[in-house]
Amino acid sequence: HECDWSHRDGNVLLGVECDDGDNVTSISLELNNLSRSLPLEIYGLHGLRTLDLKENSLSGTLPSTLTMLSDLEYLDLSRNDFRGGLMENFGDLSSLRSFRAEKNSFTGTLPKSLGNLVLLKNLKLDSNGFWGSVPEEVSSMKELSKVYDFLFADNCFHYLSLETLRAQCPPFFSFVSLAHLWLNDNGFTDGMNNFCLEGGPSLAVFYSDCLGRSFPPIVPQVQCSCCTICCAENPKTEPCLLNGGTLP
Repeated sequence: HECDWSHRDGNVLLGVECDDGDNVTSISLELNNLSRSLPLEIYGLHGLRTLDLKENSLSGTLPSTLTMLSDLEYLDLSRNDFRGGLMENFGDLSSLRSFRAEKNSFTGTLPKSLGNLVLLKNLKLDSNGFWGSVPEEVSSMKELSKVYDFLFADNCFHYLSLETLRAQCPPFFSFVSLAHLWLNDNGFTDGMNNFCLEGGPSLAVFYSDCLGRSFPPIVPQVQCSCCTICCAENPKTEPCLLNGGTLP
């Protein structure tokens, strides 16, 4: 029986956990050399609350049937090779508390249904190929006021209407526990200083593309007075520096 398959790696329990009725509630298979796409059998595990598949070689796209896992609270697909976009009905996973998908090959725009994830506290989407605008519906994710890390870095986002969000969706600026914010290595050209206004979050770490060059002169991609770290347009060849530094 699948409920009998598990082992402990140090303090981490890997494998399958079940409840008293032998219903699978958790699958943790990180670093297991898994490949190909997600098996169809997973979508029938309606009591599943944790699905941790990070650091494998899984690929393919996420099907709309993923939302059949209506009890899912923790989904970690980071460091795989998933492709395509997040399905339009991704927000139907309304029980999600944490979603990590960094370091994959996702593309496309973020679905507006993300705003339905009102319980979400942890969102990490860095190092993919997402593009377009960050949907204003993100402001409906009120539990993000308790989030610690908010990673959108290393994508192709180009527009973040923070001025509009501040006026129409105050919860977006009530992230009182937000400490780390990565928006660098994107296509943003404005909006970062909105995070610096009075009443915004107090950020201990804030990355954006605010680094310029003294010679030949290059104007920073964005202006950001409260950013702690400034990166250049091509961070893979030019280092990020403390705000106030310039490339030689």
